Amino acid sequence: MLRLPSQQALKALRNPLRNPFQNAVRQPLLMRQVHIEQAPFIGPPTYETLTRRFSSYPNPLAYYRKKKEDEALSRGEFVDIHDIGGVDPKDFDVLITDMDESTLRNEIAELAGIQYLKEASQDEALKRVEIGKGFIFGNMSRTIFPCVVSTSKSARWVFFLVDSGSPLTYISSHTADALGILKNNTPVRIAGYDHTVSISPGISHFAPLNLLGSDFYGKKIHVSEFDPIAGTVNMYFNSGWKVSR
Repeated sequence: MLRLPSQQALKALRNPLRNPFQNAVRQPLLMRQVHIEQAPFIGPPTYETLTRRFSSYPNPLAYYRKKKEDEALSRGEFVDIHDIGGVDPKDFDVLITDMDESTLRNEIAELAGIQYLKEASQDEALKRVEIGKGFIFGNMSRTIFPCVVSTSKSARWVFFLVDSGSPLTYISSHTADALGILKNNTPVRIAGYDHTVSISPGISHFAPLNLLGSDFYGKKIHVSEFDPIAGTVNMYFNSGWKVSR
């Protein structure tokens, strides 16, 4: 006579806690699986090692950033993923002693052939620059980039000091007044490209100047071509750049 298993027997077969042997057979690796995260490449102190380390997976910058975040979480600290890498505009400063607003209004304006903060036409404000024309100024070899900065209210010719060491792009208080900008992180168009600018802190050592920071220079400008004899700089935007020899 055929006997069907009881309901309790069927539950035991379906419940892994009541049938641990069956669970181990079906998922033999689950209890032993341990995730080991791959570390960045390490080798002898050579240029080849540096090349491999930063061109292979994982990227060291992302790896150690995530490691710090995980350590903070393990300590119970709050990590805001939207604020990682954020820079307070007041936290940056750089000492620039060879330039001030008078330099921009006089020597730089004379070299550029354009009055500082002069109103720009709508056509110039909307034009997306493909090759920006800059020049080297002074004994400190400052790179100057004249371009149009525009908002919904105004468009002006602004002379930027290119500073790849600055994490943000700053405009002076006079430039902000001319453009009707009242606060930091204001959206504008620089040379026809959408970007945000902050106002140079009044207590900083570059308060009267406009700095084109790495947030713009490093992302919008792909290649810069310097002519040391002529003292000029070609800044190639987007995919339209081509370096001539």
